[in-house]
Amino acid sequence: MTDPVSGWGKVVWHPGGYERGFRWAGCSLGLVVWGDRLPPTPVFVEDVQLRGRKWPDVGQVLPMRIDRAAPERFEIDWDQVPELRDRVLALCAQVAEQMRT
Repeated sequence: MTDPVSGWGKVVWHPGGYERGFRWAGCSLGLVVWGDRLPPTPVFVEDVQLRGRKWPDVGQVLPMRIDRAAPERFEIDWDQVPELRDRVLALCAQVAEQMRT
């Protein structure tokens, strides 16, 4: 990276859902990325390596390092991304609470 900054990427689009059993999978992503001295910028990238247990949802914001000189170059900070199972259970708990009231 020429000019890396800490930032975020909001997932706007990806082509498919999670498939059980893989550790990493190549995927295309449509994102809006932003960070320190980097305004929100739309990017489309192909063959991003995604972690299976942390498969992102459309609308999810991912922590990352972004190259300000070329925002389509970034590294997702997977250590800061909650696992899919944990996100699903949290959503289920919210729905269950709404149903109780």
